[in-house]
Amino acid sequence: MIVSVVRFRGNIRWFRSDIDIWILDWNKWRDDFVDAGYEVPELDVSERFGITVVNQETAERFLSAVSIFEISKNNLHTELLTRYINAKSWWDVSDLFPTVFVDFDKNRVGAFYFEGTRIEKYVPDG
Repeated sequence: MIVSVVRFRGNIRWFRSDIDIWILDWNKWRDDFVDAGYEVPELDVSERFGITVVNQETAERFLSAVSIFEISKNNLHTELLTRYINAKSWWDVSDLFPTVFVDFDKNRVGAFYFEGTRIEKYVPDG
């Protein structure tokens, strides 16, 4: 599970979910597997709310679908305060800090992580 921060129409929202949801262009992701020689089945877009590419045209529908993963910044803050007391290192609380930043208003994506899918490779054109 990761924390993602999203700006859309001037509003900032926080989400806690699996990182694969934040791969914005599933076609590019699939193409990388095919180019590497893997047999890949057709995409099952039902696994991602019927949306293959998340861009300006699909962002509103996508954010509505992922709202089940939305979390308030205050909840993250409270959890950090609770867990920090017993934390021995950064890694004990690292899952409470944002990993992915998606700004639909300015068409920008940023990510900070130490393992997993490099989502910045799979951003829609534009």
